[in-house]
Amino acid sequence: MGKPNDSPMEAPGGIRTSQIVALSLVVGTFFTAQTVFMALAGGRPLSLEWDVLQELAYWIVWALLTPLILAAARRWPLDVKPVRRPVLAHAAIAAALAPAQAVVAFGLHLVLLVLAGTVPAGQAWIWMVRRSSSLVWGVFMCVFFYWVVVGVYNALNFRRLYAAERLSAAELAGRSATLEAELARAQL
Repeated sequence: MGKPNDSPMEAPGGIRTSQIVALSLVVGTFFTAQTVFMALAGGRPLSLEWDVLQELAYWIVWALLTPLILAAARRWPLDVKPVRRPVLAHAAIAAALAPAQAVVAFGLHLVLLVLAGTVPAGQAWIWMVRRSSSLVWGVFMCVFFYWVVVGVYNALNFRRLYAAERLSAAELAGRSATLEAELARAQL
């Protein structure tokens, strides 16, 4: 019988992927609220398009990518020697996922604006080009968040391994005491 985290749908400690996606959405809601409250505290008018829609699109895409990142974290754990290979694998994946995440998040935002009639379909490319600096920012933040997810996964995994090691050591100590008692009885 396998350990609770042997399933591709579970993270360390038996946390299901759906729970991690939900946690990503909670984090996204937190950062969206941060953006909204910063706008209000700064005295600028709240922009539903940027303060809410773009933030939510960004984090929804992150929530959907989280299972892929967890699969990569399981496939290339950071507790192997040499660590160079998994670090390079994660760097390559982050370099591929980051631009994809940023483009999909901005694309989702754009689709919603076109559907709402805010941006004419013929102006979609121009709208996206005007967001190039935001896309660049998004890519760099995506790389950072990729490593945060991998780091949290590994921290949970190391915690689980530490707990299993402590339990194993306690069981071994118990068996050792039992064997010593049996040996002492046998010698008598």
